[in-house]
Amino acid sequence: MSVESAANGLHVHGKGFVWAGDQQKAPGTLEAHITRNGPFVECQATAEMGQPIKSIAAILRGVPRGKVSAAGGNFFDPKDDELLFGYPFGGGSLFVAGGMDSPVLVIESREKEYFFLSTLLKEVRASRFYLQPGEKGYRVELIHEREAWARSNRIEGPVWRVGRADSLEAAYRPHFEHVEKAFAIPDWESRADVPPWFREVVLVVSLHGMHWTGYIFNDFAKSLKTLEWVARQIPPRQVLVFLPAWDGRYYWNYPIYKPDPRLGGEQGFRTLIDGGHGMGFHFMPMFGMNAANKLLPEFKNFADATTDQIDGDAFNLNWVDWDNDRHDEGNGGYMNLGVPSWRNWLSARIAETISNYHARKLICTRVRGCWWRACARDSPACWFAAKCPTMR
Repeated sequence: MSVESAANGLHVHGKGFVWAGDQQKAPGTLEAHITRNGPFVECQATAEMGQPIKSIAAILRGVPRGKVSAAGGNFFDPKDDELLFGYPFGGGSLFVAGGMDSPVLVIESREKEYFFLSTLLKEVRASRFYLQPGEKGYRVELIHEREAWARSNRIEGPVWRVGRADSLEAAYRPHFEHVEKAFAIPDWESRADVPPWFREVVLVVSLHGMHWTGYIFNDFAKSLKTLEWVARQIPPRQVLVFLPAWDGRYYWNYPIYKPDPRLGGEQGFRTLIDGGHGMGFHFMPMFGMNAANKLLPEFKNFADATTDQIDGDAFNLNWVDWDNDRHDEGNGGYMNLGVPSWRNWLSARIAETISNYHARKLICTRVRGCWWRACARDSPACWFAAKCPTMR
């Protein structure tokens, strides 16, 4: 390994890797750039070797201990506990990692003294933060995992940024300014894709139809009565009505997406939508583009669209105990919209619902950030970029 001075920082060259606890060696190269960017220190690394590379990490020592806030969450004192956070959706370590809405972590070492760690992503990818406490500070692992559908012997890590600030806003603002720019997020006031009626919405009313077990919370008749009450409290034009489980057993019936007979069937659903529209409400029925029940007979129509995790194990929706037997169910397969069979099925169900019931103000298609880990034929993100206009 060699280190060279460079403008505003250092350039690290590494040749060869070790594995098996330093007992074995493997050929390869590593290039890392460590730079000072104003008040920040930033690091970016690229590695190559003779086999596919899944992830790359940087280790930072001497990080001050204190209260911790992940992605704008409340500060808490972890005391001597080790910490693991992951973005998105636990960074794939759902059962052990704390979730993050964005890959940024802030430590309050003392009053008005903040230390922050940030991953500057340009695309949604797995990012993990592991904090190991020591007497003089944390040893932090910053881990980047590549998209699972692109196997390559080369990996280019993101820019990792660390720094200090004297206010919480100063600690968080640089990260979210990067997010705004990298993902081209427009200001709410200037968004051209927001219809005028939606700018008047100030309240979302969620009317959940049926639990996974079949327990009915709100059938269509009860939902309409609820909206009649809501209309006496607030102008309906200012309300968006969100309808999860209008299709029956929540997540079990995915992806049939037809009005459930026990809730009132097709006529009951039509009466709800027409009655609500007559009062001025806007509706948003829920469709789950993320999962499908493998035990349903319909599943054979799109069974080729399931996904695997980056290590090859099946990617199932297996983190919820729906039936209260103290064991998470695993019958839901995580699906990939990049595969035509699943995309066509879901598009057809959405189109039929819009056509039959005029529930077309908004369609909620539930998306999970864990798709970046899916080993699939196509990237779901690429499909969104190319195909979303056809769904509009």
